[in-house]
Amino acid sequence: MVSPGRPRNTFPETVKLVICDFDGVVTDNHVITDQDGRESVIASRGDSMHIKKLREMGIEVMILSSEPNPVVMARAKKMG
Repeated sequence: MVSPGRPRNTFPETVKLVICDFDGVVTDNHVITDQDGRESVIASRGDSMHIKKLREMGIEVMILSSEPNPVVMARAKKMG
């Protein structure tokens, strides 16, 4: 929401890079922990499809994560 009297932010004409988090962007932001303490997440194929579309448009996409996680690496690799 824009405050009265305050100019709206405009989008740049050209986007070259999108940087996003993994949790809550490529996932639904939930973590499933099993009885052995292993964590799993549910990735959104729709979000993955949109990331692929951005890359096809020549826009680089970078995923940042605060912890090393093989799930993040595997999903990012699958999305290219």
